[in-house]
Amino acid sequence: MIAIDGIGTFEVGDYGLTEGRDYINVPALGVECRFMLDGYEGDAEPSDFRDAMLRFITMSPQVLTDASIHAYAYYTDIRNSGWGDPPEIPSVERVWDFVDFGTDAVVSRRGNGDDRIYISLECGCAWEHEHGLQIVFRNGNFINKVGQFDGHVSNADAFADPSLEDIVYAP
Repeated sequence: MIAIDGIGTFEVGDYGLTEGRDYINVPALGVECRFMLDGYEGDAEPSDFRDAMLRFITMSPQVLTDASIHAYAYYTDIRNSGWGDPPEIPSVERVWDFVDFGTDAVVSRRGNGDDRIYISLECGCAWEHEHGLQIVFRNGNFINKVGQFDGHVSNADAFADPSLEDIVYAP
């Protein structure tokens, strides 16, 4: 059992993840999340995980507002593809109304690239039922990636293309 001050207790669970036992309110998302730590044990700076989780819990709703255009671009691409029957989302400002935020937040240190802590949230969305929506928060309080769930923490990693490092949504 691991205790992280201000976050809660964790136990080693399935798939080698250290699973949080507590759900913590994340007001900006309107949900309670449980953290799943990947690579925490043995990390040289485990306090970085704690710091990122605390920033995630207390992030401003503006973080979502700033990423709305990227989530809406994902929606638009799906709508324009002719695949499925996505609902009509009237504006960029309303895109988050069509998202069911996930409750298991995977926290990991990026193995390639910048070595920062990333929090990945797998969500449901009304426009893409099969692949859903992945939102990745760099350092816990900046959305650096949105798109279909692929498990990668950046588009540079997902496409093995360093030029996509600062691209939030890559179709």
